[in-house]
Amino acid sequence: MNDALAFQPPQPLQIVEVVTAKHIFKEMIVLRSTATKCTMLYIAKEGESLPVSFEENKVLSFEEAKKNSRNASVALQGSDGSTNIHAYEVIEVYNAMITQAFSNRIKQLNEKHLHFLDKGKLIDKQVKLIAKEYLSIRNNLQIESLKVSTKRKKFNEIINQREQVITQLRDSKCFSCEQVSYHMSQIEVYERYKTQMEEIDKILTGNVDEKEKDFENRNIILSHYKIIDSDYNLLFKGKVAAQVTAVDKILLTEFFFSGLINDLTDQELLALCSVFITRERASGAIPECGKQYSDKFGDALKFVLSTAEKLIALEQEFTVIEEQNLSKRLNMKFYELVYDWADGKSFADCVDGTGIDEGAVVKMILAVNRVRACIEQMATVVGDNALASRLKELDPLTNRGIVKM
Repeated sequence: MNDALAFQPPQPLQIVEVVTAKHIFKEMIVLRSTATKCTMLYIAKEGESLPVSFEENKVLSFEEAKKNSRNASVALQGSDGSTNIHAYEVIEVYNAMITQAFSNRIKQLNEKHLHFLDKGKLIDKQVKLIAKEYLSIRNNLQIESLKVSTKRKKFNEIINQREQVITQLRDSKCFSCEQVSYHMSQIEVYERYKTQMEEIDKILTGNVDEKEKDFENRNIILSHYKIIDSDYNLLFKGKVAAQVTAVDKILLTEFFFSGLINDLTDQELLALCSVFITRERASGAIPECGKQYSDKFGDALKFVLSTAEKLIALEQEFTVIEEQNLSKRLNMKFYELVYDWADGKSFADCVDGTGIDEGAVVKMILAVNRVRACIEQMATVVGDNALASRLKELDPLTNRGIVKM
């Protein structure tokens, strides 16, 4: 009892405003402050709601804090002589939830005024003394606000805006909702997902006109080579081209329908297959092959080079983005080596003196065998069983020794 009578509230009281999901600008008295949280005293007239759930980073809420707090009430005499019952509650909140000072009297939390709670919780009489001091300050602030000079007109406008916000919140159907904290927390989640969806939408819809134009131009080129018709239907030549994988479909299909395959020897055909393979590359210092095994081989090689040049020119005309460098659309650095391998030479004899990495040679021969299989499938589609059988019989020429699959 003596301790309670001797107790003096700190001067001045630290009054701050706390923003919660359900109570905007809620005035609270700071009892004790640390680096991470504040012990607060909340006072309201009987009938006014106490603070309710407010999630702060999903760690602490008013509702959780209330479980360990003490709710009570005290009778306090107002400035008009009337006595009103006030409810109070001691509660802890994060400093991050304290958004602004209630008046310009309070510049910052002053630790030297907050040690009175170190020895334990307040008893009712101590709470009553603090509450009286709080109500006195609050009433004085309200009285002073009526006597402000014209210089503080802007301040009054802000106060009026604050009151309008509070009125709007109280009139809102969300104010009495018990799940308002959860709903408030979902606003941020909604905004985050909305932003992500807008970014995805930009990616999906971005440059639509350019993509459609590129699509149309590519179809024009396919129509030029009789692979599709004007209605984008796949023609017979397109069905043959569909058998091609890993190399340029147009170039290999044009070569297939040129009729030059029948004039080539097995070794020349396999060597020429390597020209279409651009994924396996020799270094820039390796010179391109130049050997002409026969006039027919020379004619076939010239046809492939000419067809590639015409395709590049057509792509440039219709602004189709593809590799424009002929030396990168075809591969002229392996066909002599592949010819020797198909002719039965040992791997060492084929690689020796070429300067090409052995691993790249193995990959190239494997790729040649895959192109051979593509041509075999193309022959099957057109019904040329003799050519299909011939291509199948070529498998042992490449699929042997160190590169046998």
